[in-house]
Amino acid sequence: MNKKLTSPLKLMISFVLAAILCLSLASPAFATEQGPITGDHNTPAKAALTKILKMPVGTNTPTAAFTFEIYKKSLDGVLASGNSTITNLMPNIGTTAVGSPVVTHYTKSSGNFSSSDPAIESGGIKLVPKEVMLFDENITWKQAGIYVYTIKETQALVAPFSDTFQDQITYWSPAVYEVTVLVDNHPTIPGQYYIAAIAAKIVVIDNNGQTADKKVDPTPIGGNSTTVISNYSKMVFTNNYLKNNGGTDPTNQNKVVLAVSKNVTGVGANQTDLYFPFQVKVKNPETITDANKTYKAYILTTSTNTVVNKPALLDNTVTGNIKTDTSSRDYIEFKTNITLTVNLKHGQSLAFIDLPVGTEFEVNEALTTGSGYTPAYTYILNGAAPQSVNGTSETAHAFPADTVNPNKVDTARIGEAKSSVAYTNAKNTTAITGVSVNDLPFIILIVVVALAITGYAVIKFRRNAKYNR
Repeated sequence: MNKKLTSPLKLMISFVLAAILCLSLASPAFATEQGPITGDHNTPAKAALTKILKMPVGTNTPTAAFTFEIYKKSLDGVLASGNSTITNLMPNIGTTAVGSPVVTHYTKSSGNFSSSDPAIESGGIKLVPKEVMLFDENITWKQAGIYVYTIKETQALVAPFSDTFQDQITYWSPAVYEVTVLVDNHPTIPGQYYIAAIAAKIVVIDNNGQTADKKVDPTPIGGNSTTVISNYSKMVFTNNYLKNNGGTDPTNQNKVVLAVSKNVTGVGANQTDLYFPFQVKVKNPETITDANKTYKAYILTTSTNTVVNKPALLDNTVTGNIKTDTSSRDYIEFKTNITLTVNLKHGQSLAFIDLPVGTEFEVNEALTTGSGYTPAYTYILNGAAPQSVNGTSETAHAFPADTVNPNKVDTARIGEAKSSVAYTNAKNTTAITGVSVNDLPFIILIVVVALAITGYAVIKFRRNAKYNR
């Protein structure tokens, strides 16, 4: 071949290949879609996928590893399936997958996630992302052409997590992407090739923000986990992770994730049959979208650590809220984001056992002026040091929205350690004489001082009289 024609011919081939790549991914919305990533022989085009662990705020990142299946689809429009020539020409992306045909199926790992990984937290959601490079310098391309691969996440039969908690709910990403790679001839080194362009298309969506058959940008950005998720490749696989450290037995205090308790103190306080109304609400973590999700809460007698069943339970709540578990224990059913009124008397507690990490909760003792009791409470959030809020009046005290709380918490969430709110109502007792028992020590002190002054005056008067002063 005439050497003068070699360079123009290579240029024309490159142009045609690029045109085919673009046309193969074209759609009516081409003007608004993501174009291919381009490169040259000095800086070849690169692509990456992003694995995102999505969980409620307050969840510790689990030790986990994920793998992705990469299938050979076609070379220059010729399908690889059943065609050994094509499959041999297409390089392997990743390592051989166990138990699958070597010619079509290879895997890549996202690397290990751990509790030390930095995360992005916003609006009650915690994201832990990692980028995985798809095509590296070690891949040997055997010829120029248009290579197409399909990528999806391995749907493991066993959750890829390692932690000590009883309940784990895991959803793997359903996403499937098609990646098209334009490989061109090296301009100066015969027999060598480089990636001139890469384009990716969504086959099956990962999340509601995506649309099938649309292009997506797989550009590896390197990522900064402490800023925003946009600093990562947009070819994402999202895994929703939910953790529950509760159990099934409400009498096992180690498995009660939230306890709301009531104690009554003071002279003349009714510790037998006086019930105080509490308005309680729990709300799903942001990663749970089921508006009908329900949770179990049991009434316990604190002194004996026993469950209160019907008919006594009817003093705590109305019949419509009462359900029975498989162990014949009655419980109060809470629906997400719905406030229920629960009545508690001295020595009782409301025990939740199945609230997942990230659940929001609110508690309000709905006292009114004239009740005769002043409420106060001590709360523990996620195993932290107790914080106390002293009562100032007979009116209601709400957690976490109490305006008199010097340690105000805007949003209370279930964590991996236990949370509790312990209310104490002090009886505002008035003695028969009309003197408040709460003020009696101060009155006695005043009387003692007055008697001392009077005694001193009498003694001085007698002494003066004796000496005719």
